[in-house]
Amino acid sequence: MTPATWKILLVEDSEADVVLGLRVLSQFPVTVRTAKDAAAAETALFDESNLLDLVLLDLSLPGVHGLDVLRKIKDDPRTRHLKVVIVTGNQAEKTVLECYRLRCDGVVTKPLTKESLAAILEKFGF
Repeated sequence: MTPATWKILLVEDSEADVVLGLRVLSQFPVTVRTAKDAAAAETALFDESNLLDLVLLDLSLPGVHGLDVLRKIKDDPRTRHLKVVIVTGNQAEKTVLECYRLRCDGVVTKPLTKESLAAILEKFGF
């Protein structure tokens, strides 16, 4: 997969974190779609799952928790192939372990930085 073909879904409810995430992501040759809540994320995921390569998923979403979105992604045959990286301000060991138990592909601490995103993309062969 060439870098220009990477398509990322950024699931984040905080406008400030969306702006920051888009600023960081703009430093890489990727296409980004955003979703502000679980419902919008699920619409994007199930409409475009074959077109996405990576999901950057905030845990603290309004309504449905990010862990529930992760569970749906990894349990559904249409989306389980997607790489999902949790982006969170919650570094509690219990939360991180639960993310990995639900088969996330990585956890990074907010705010996203060029270095943390570069490490994620490199991990997946960017």
